[in-house]
Amino acid sequence: KNWLPFVVGGKLHVSYSLCPHVVLRCELDGGVCRKVYETALANCNPSMRGGAPPVSMGGGIMLGVAHTTRNFTTSMKGGRLYAFYEHFLYLQSAKRPFDLLAISPAFRFAPEFGNRL
Repeated sequence: KNWLPFVVGGKLHVSYSLCPHVVLRCELDGGVCRKVYETALANCNPSMRGGAPPVSMGGGIMLGVAHTTRNFTTSMKGGRLYAFYEHFLYLQSAKRPFDLLAISPAFRFAPEFGNRL
């Protein structure tokens, strides 16, 4: 869950976590994934998880989307548990070891966005 697949050089990789950035290489024959890289970006939030896989932006850079969640309850809706999502864009190198290069400030979608899907 929340793994971010990307293909480089015809090989399937997945970002298993972002902070630290742990990259696995997966073999389609047999389905075995093994850790191949681990890098760290200063001040990266360890609760950040995958959102949308990174895509090439050219120039050796990939752009991806991540998120964090916090749970909260509200008495106005009968004490139900809700999740509060914050999203981030991140830049990742398209070259080994695929380091994270930068993370945007947090942003949120309007509440109506999730209610209309």
